[in-house]
Amino acid sequence: ELTFFHVNSNSFSDKIPTQILNFPYFYELDLSNNKFVGEFPEVVIKATNLVFLDLRFNNLEGPVPSDLFKKDLDVIFINNNKFTGSLPANFGSTPARYLTFARNQLTGEIPRSIGDASKTLTEVLFLGNKFEGCLPFEIGYLKKATVFDVSLNSLTGPIPASFGCLEKIQFLNLAHNKFYGTVPESVCVLPGIKNNGNLSLSDNYFTAIDPACWYLLKSKILDVSNNCIPGLPNQRSKKDCYDFQCKVKPCSNHQSLSYVPCKTRWGAKQDTAPVSQEMATEPVTYKSLKPHHRLRM
Repeated sequence: ELTFFHVNSNSFSDKIPTQILNFPYFYELDLSNNKFVGEFPEVVIKATNLVFLDLRFNNLEGPVPSDLFKKDLDVIFINNNKFTGSLPANFGSTPARYLTFARNQLTGEIPRSIGDASKTLTEVLFLGNKFEGCLPFEIGYLKKATVFDVSLNSLTGPIPASFGCLEKIQFLNLAHNKFYGTVPESVCVLPGIKNNGNLSLSDNYFTAIDPACWYLLKSKILDVSNNCIPGLPNQRSKKDCYDFQCKVKPCSNHQSLSYVPCKTRWGAKQDTAPVSQEMATEPVTYKSLKPHHRLRM
């Protein structure tokens, strides 16, 4: 029986054929880097044994269905399509470890249910969409997450205090949004960031950084260029910063942004110097942003 269905990079077009369901035992479906059109494929929802889904680099459109997150999938790669609308409220029900929604046209807020994925979610890319609003504190429940990327959206608000609970995070990218406030100590002392990770906060509206962050800045782990931080080079103009501050509105969930759902290790005297170790290998989800890169788990 067929267990793998991989047709990566073949210039196939039209809609995804439902005849694939004639092979009931396949558990890997790779249709990436083709020219498939239409809405989210029904074949994915009806497949009973699927654990690996790769629909990257096609012309699929319409909403992402809530039934997708009821599937027992380990990998969901649907980046570089034309999906629209908000992510379903049950988004956090997925048991997937690797998720890429990057470079679509998704809107709305990051669902609060993301915290429900804490037992499995390891890497997630939201970059290059049209997400807005403030980040939910529930992101702090993602104790296994090593990659969290929401860059190139229209998100705003301060960094939630709960981000200090992301104990395994190595790549945290909030660049090219409308975040503001102080870059907090809590994210700068996270072990995975401090030890040759990457903290990208450029092109926002932050106005200060905690003293614990200076080592990261000097070691180029932290990027805060094009913000509103006095005394640092390569910042926005005073006019840009003033205009933004005049228009900024508080988050509707502002009270929850100070909530910390873990035992904190910051606040006491910290060894803020980065520890020398090898640079982490390229995350699986970032590899998915390359169209001809065939991915297998």
